[in-house]
Amino acid sequence: MTLQLNESDARILTWLDSQGYKIIQTEDSKSKWVFGQNLLGEHLFINVITRQSEQPEINIIDNDEKLETIKNLKEKYNCEAYFAVLVPKNGQTNCYIFSLQELLEFPWNIGRERVKALSFNSKYENKINQYERSGNQIIQGIEDKELERSIANKEYIIGEPTKFYLLTVKKNDDQYEVRFIEDKLLHEKRVVSNRLRGAKIDGITMLLNRYPSADFNHFMMVHYKADRNGGKPWVKDTSEEVKEIYQEIKLQTNLTSTHSLRGVPLMINLDEYQTIFNHDITHERCKQVLDQIEAPLKPIVQQFLDSFNDPSLYLHTYGVTLTTTYHDALNPKYAEQRKESNIGRKYFIQIMKKIGDSEVNALTLEFNGMERKVLLSVETNFYPIWEVVRLNRINGIVNELNPAVDVLVSSQSKESTIRELLKRQELEDFIKSCIKPRKRPWLYFAKCIPLEGEWSVEKLLDELKEAWQYLEPIRNYLQEEKKVSIQAAHILTLVQVEDANQEMTLFHRSYQLQYGSVEQVKSGVCRQQFSLKDQEQLIVKGYVVYYQFQEKQSPHQVLAVKLDGHSHIYTNVRNLLGRGTKDWWIRKLFATQSLNNAEVLETGMSLLRQHGLEVKESEYLAGTYDNVSEAFTEAADVVKKRLITAALLFAHASEKLQLPTVDDMGPIIDEADEQEGDPEEEEYIASFQLTSILELIANSSFTFAKEIIRDLHLNLTALDDKHFVILSGISGTGKTQLARLYANAVYGMEYEADNPYMSVIPVRPDWTDSSSLFGYYSSFENRYVIPEFLRMVLKAHQEREKPHFVVFDEMNLARVEYYLSDYLSGVESRKEIPLHNRADLIDIPKTVTIPPNLYVIGTVNVDETTHSISDKVLDRAFVMTLSEVDFDTLWNRSAEDVRVKLQIEFDFLKQVHSILKPYYLHFGYRSMNEMLQKLSHNKNLEANIQMNETEALEKVIIEKVLPKVRGDDSISEMLTKLHQVFEAKFGSDSAALSIVERMEKEIARYGAAQFWR
Repeated sequence: MTLQLNESDARILTWLDSQGYKIIQTEDSKSKWVFGQNLLGEHLFINVITRQSEQPEINIIDNDEKLETIKNLKEKYNCEAYFAVLVPKNGQTNCYIFSLQELLEFPWNIGRERVKALSFNSKYENKINQYERSGNQIIQGIEDKELERSIANKEYIIGEPTKFYLLTVKKNDDQYEVRFIEDKLLHEKRVVSNRLRGAKIDGITMLLNRYPSADFNHFMMVHYKADRNGGKPWVKDTSEEVKEIYQEIKLQTNLTSTHSLRGVPLMINLDEYQTIFNHDITHERCKQVLDQIEAPLKPIVQQFLDSFNDPSLYLHTYGVTLTTTYHDALNPKYAEQRKESNIGRKYFIQIMKKIGDSEVNALTLEFNGMERKVLLSVETNFYPIWEVVRLNRINGIVNELNPAVDVLVSSQSKESTIRELLKRQELEDFIKSCIKPRKRPWLYFAKCIPLEGEWSVEKLLDELKEAWQYLEPIRNYLQEEKKVSIQAAHILTLVQVEDANQEMTLFHRSYQLQYGSVEQVKSGVCRQQFSLKDQEQLIVKGYVVYYQFQEKQSPHQVLAVKLDGHSHIYTNVRNLLGRGTKDWWIRKLFATQSLNNAEVLETGMSLLRQHGLEVKESEYLAGTYDNVSEAFTEAADVVKKRLITAALLFAHASEKLQLPTVDDMGPIIDEADEQEGDPEEEEYIASFQLTSILELIANSSFTFAKEIIRDLHLNLTALDDKHFVILSGISGTGKTQLARLYANAVYGMEYEADNPYMSVIPVRPDWTDSSSLFGYYSSFENRYVIPEFLRMVLKAHQEREKPHFVVFDEMNLARVEYYLSDYLSGVESRKEIPLHNRADLIDIPKTVTIPPNLYVIGTVNVDETTHSISDKVLDRAFVMTLSEVDFDTLWNRSAEDVRVKLQIEFDFLKQVHSILKPYYLHFGYRSMNEMLQKLSHNKNLEANIQMNETEALEKVIIEKVLPKVRGDDSISEMLTKLHQVFEAKFGSDSAALSIVERMEKEIARYGAAQFWR
């Protein structure tokens, strides 16, 4: 019987074929089945189920007989059954892969004759994304949630970790499941019927099939049974049987000799390698590299690795990338992207050294068809070399290297195809030249050989041995540096994990010090918010920032404490490393712009002394670290509290923060007439590199799409001498936040940082002329009044190399063409703008021009309190509209406890938003965030006084959503929809419903309605 498959079903066959399955259509089932037998021996069934519409209804299991048939087929063919559900969605067909157990556990409303889908769980949305990108195997089912949780938490790791794990799980009296895991990554999983011994045999066979040279000491066999061993489900197999099975399989496959390859008359033809690399068709090229280059090379390099008898060494190859690219190139969805790919034009195999939970490159063998070279190298990112330059050790290490070793540098990306030769004597200067511009290239210490001719296996092994020897100085340094890095990172962790709230006393007043959760800011940087509160009143909020490296200033681990964007503590934790105990003395320097820094330092140290911290000259003691026990001699939370105390007192001393004091403490410092600069000298370096800007913004807590950032970037930078953008949109969509986020990203700063080159100027309704921007001479005060805009213009003239950003917040509260006229004229004509004509004003120029490094962004709202913007203004600006909001991303970035507590409320608010949106009455991020915060705070109240969930939800809608609802009879349909959802959610006598009913009546009687009466 030949089954007729429709176009969607055929997609499954195409995928199976790309995975190397032999396709058979079978008559064993009354349903439509496809049976696949993989070339590696794996079996599976795919039940192709199609759904022709987007309606949430699908026939899957319609009777018990069909369910029984599925089970019989699984037993008959010793295979797993999978269901491919093909669903039309958003104009394209999505494919959802389920195992039988997943299908039964999926949130369907199960009836006897049909299955109705209530919703597609996001868990399975992610599954199909993984399935389409994996290129290796269909995602397996989860039959035992506790087992999967235990594996995910890596509870099978017993004692000293090893590279390979073989896990066995008893499924029933006759069947065991065995899983092969390498470095916590699942390679293979199968079910065997030959009891436990069969599982052991299959597991070791999996290992040796993939890694023929794997030593017995390189893996651990672990057995799972949930109800044994005092609650610890995993038990290491220490029986002699495992060793006997291993030796038998090694003997059968003739792999017992570790030197078997040296006698093999195998020649490595490098000219053929170049021909393969030159092949134009991506998937064919990748397949040839896998079959003709990786397959013969990997055992040779494995043999070389095994000669060290070092379990911390392991192989990493380009094979995974090649395999993924091969399957992507066959997938119509990704084929076009892969057509011009350079993947497969080189091949590398690396020996990696495991150090703790990290690794370093010990040796890389690379055949590069683009450079036409063979490279034997040790490679590293920028930061370890930056560190050795900082320590003045780089020349000593380089001089120890064999003269045949070259230094190569690539672009900031490791995947760059361009590497340049660098003279050894220029390396130190090159590294220093990269620091300020934030260039972070990869470096390769390599012997380069032309990719031509033939090599014997003997020659390859000799080349590997020689390279290992002459690259030893740089390899030893990188391993030493990694160990130091791990030790320093451990110190950061000791401080980081302390998050219990504490009491703090400052100036004889008691406060509560509260910690938030640790969040990843970007690669190598995480931070933890802390709040100082007096009862429920927030006094100040700051961050403890943990740097594995500080991209702008430091290649090593740093701890910083920030308040209002200023770093009041910035210290290298590596100073604590060494022998025995080390006192953590931190030196403090002030570099304010308007105060006497020596006096500020004296005041700051005096305050620390008054608050119980040990001080000597310009240093203070944070704690003592014991390198033997790898812990502080005092509790880590005490050390953390001292650091935050010092930061708060330094901020107070430098007038960045005014803490409440009591009379008997006396005055701390005299008031200053001018605002000071940063307490720490910081060099601000701007970069308009869009990739870096996008990365910084993507790592922020905001949810702006890449397309919006790119458009703003182009609008601001497209013209050389005029930079004027207007951001329009409904209130709360983050227009001002976007402007500040972009300006700070240009300087490589986080959103909260205080950027002296950006100013947000709130526009006042009484601005009627240009004096609001450019100032005026006050005869009464006998001085020239300098508004913030003029201050920024003059500053931009003084520092022409740095971009200056001005944000006019709600710029159409006044008539824009009135107060902005001089700016518009000046920026177009480049002519001078007159300020005054007085001879006695020396500090203020008589005229000023608009400098080309001034970037102006205006935000506008459109409502009854604002003015329309004239064509004169619009012609001179790029106008962007920000009315779209991405609540899903906002929600996914919310704290996990908030998502758990408020999922129902969030979904309902989204539903209300979707009703309002077509009428431009919807709300933005600000309103959504504030509503969720109120709902969360309500749930944190004591149970006997908090509102119930429905009441609280209705309250926030009445208070934050409905007040903006207004319009004529065009909103009648919208009110009808609100009526329906409010009645269903809150009941017929609810306050929200009564407001909507009243507006419906007003529409019917007067033709218009609004929330306010």
